[in-house]
Amino acid sequence: MPDKAAWRKQLLTARKNFPSEQRLAADREITRLLLALPEWQAARTVGCYLSLPDEVTTRAFFQAGLAGGKIMAAPVITRPTEPMHFYQLTSDQNLIPGPLGILQPPADRLVPPQAFDLFIVPGVGFDLQGYRLGYGGGFYDRYLTDFSALTLGLAYAFQVVERFPTASHDCPVQMMISEKGVYDFRRPGLG
Repeated sequence: MPDKAAWRKQLLTARKNFPSEQRLAADREITRLLLALPEWQAARTVGCYLSLPDEVTTRAFFQAGLAGGKIMAAPVITRPTEPMHFYQLTSDQNLIPGPLGILQPPADRLVPPQAFDLFIVPGVGFDLQGYRLGYGGGFYDRYLTDFSALTLGLAYAFQVVERFPTASHDCPVQMMISEKGVYDFRRPGLG
């Protein structure tokens, strides 16, 4: 089994080379599947990453959530050595680049972890047990420790693999969506 660094390199290369027409179609299907989920519809407070150009896009989720009256929150990193926190995003806010070059909302309306009903996480890849492979910074694994909200990962189908090597600090997601469908890891055999 390849190690995490090898998986990360392979999947990031595949994601970078994903043709834009296929990416747009996959993004539309992932958006459709997410917005149809009962868990999304019932959620009042949603945490979600602000997508990078080659990640599954989250723009439509933020727009739909805000239009539907949900509290939408996005990550803020003040320093690479400090924990990540989530702050409320409103439609009238200007996003600002954080220290890692990722856009983030102003750090003025903290949303504590216990407030979330649904928490959408990015990943370089996900395996069929729900474990995610991140970028290697550990921000989400640290944030998700003792987390009670439903966690959901987003990935393109080629980012879903049989199994990743895992460590004791790795936190699996409970659900995952790709353009091929919804995986529910809370109910083994139904993903």
